[in-house]
This record gives sequence, C-alpha cells and structure tokens, in this order.
Amino acid sequence: MDKHYIPNTKGVIFANKNKFSFSIDSILLSYFSKVKKDKILIDIGAGTGIIGFRINFLNNLKTVYLIEIQNENAKLIEHSIVENKLNNVVLLNKDLKECYNDFENSSVDYIVSNPPYKKMNTGILNEDENFLISRYEYALKLEDILDFSYKKLKSSGKVFLIYSMERLVDVLSESRKFRLEPKRIQFISTNIDKKPHLFMAELVKNGSSNLLVEDNIYIYNKNGEYTDKIKEIYYGQNF
Repeated sequence: MDKHYIPNTKGVIFANKNKFSFSIDSILLSYFSKVKKDKILIDIGAGTGIIGFRINFLNNLKTVYLIEIQNENAKLIEHSIVENKLNNVVLLNKDLKECYNDFENSSVDYIVSNPPYKKMNTGILNEDENFLISRYEYALKLEDILDFSYKKLKSSGKVFLIYSMERLVDVLSESRKFRLEPKRIQFISTNIDKKPHLFMAELVKNGSSNLLVEDNIYIYNKNGEYTDKIKEIYYGQNF
C-alpha cells in the first residue's frame, strides 16, 4: 500500500502498489465541482476517495459521504480517513441501491461522481468483476445516479459528473427526465489539436433552462507538457 499526496492540499490517500492512485479525470472533476463550505456532499463510486477528499480539503465541508461498493477500495478509504484524522468523512461500503435509507430525502447539498463510462453492451468485456465495476455500467448506471440524486438533493442542489464524449447526449437527455437541469458544461481535450474526449456537467435539481458552456480545458501543450491551466488546477494559482 502506497501513500500519495492529494494535489494542492495537505491531505493524503492510499492506493495499492502497482495500481493508479487517481486519474487526471478525478482532479479535473474536483476542480469543476464548485461548492460552499459547511455543506453536505456525497461521492458516488468513490474509488480511493480522491474526489471527495480533495473537495473536502479545499472547501471545508460539513460532511462528506463516500459510497464505494468494492471492498478493496473501501479499505484504502478507511486508511486515508484515519491518516488524515478526518471526523467529517463517512464511508458507506455498499451498493448505491442500498444507500437510500441512509439519507433523508431532500437533505443533501451536492453529489459528485466519476462513474464508469461504458455501457454494458459496448466494447470487449473482461470477466473480472472489479474491472467490470470500474469501467462498465455493471454496478452503477447513469440512471441510478440521477434517480438517487433527485431524491436526496435539496431543491437547487447540484450534481457534478464527468463522462466520455460518447455519453454526452445520454447525460443531457436523461438528466432532464429526473428534473436535473444541465446548467454548466466543460469539455476536455488532450491538446488544442484534438477533439474533446471528456466532458464535465453540472446539473441542478429543479433548475431553470440556461446552459453555460465554459472554455475547453487542454491537458497538454504543443511541447507535450501540462498546460498552465492544468498546472493551476493541480497546484493552485501560484504554481
């Protein structure tokens, strides 16, 4: 088990040796998720907990709930909670469908998720269950996230998601079925010459119709180095 510092914070998370501790997707989503301090946030499909932990360290939230179905990841989260001496982070090591009774309806301020991007009927399926849970909508579907979010969010509460571009229409159309209005969207490209391959979306419960498209984020410059924007996201404005 390895210890990794959470970018631009004093916090750490744990990851198993020879496995990724977190991806750039998670750092980007934690940046995109604009929240206020002393609020309640749920991270659905938390993985190692990087998104929930980073948002918490940057914004001093009241309570952060990390929902993670995989036992291996849950153990890592437990170590991170202890190491960081966090009394406001709660782990729920179970399926999202089993979490409805853990929260009153209309009681949560924010929900964030970096979910599996691929539908079960796309691509080549690996029979390993942990792989399926991480990459495919095997245990966590878009509709599951949206249904849970609408029921548990306060009115005007927000959902922050990151998905691959192939799911853009799905996210925008399905969210409205659950009365979660797309209010802000941002596209992510490898560099300025590449088309976007990811997008982040902010959905607001019972929100009015008014979508803001923010400037694209480019990960690398022409020299193959991180752009100034990525450095700012990782390390703060004084990188």
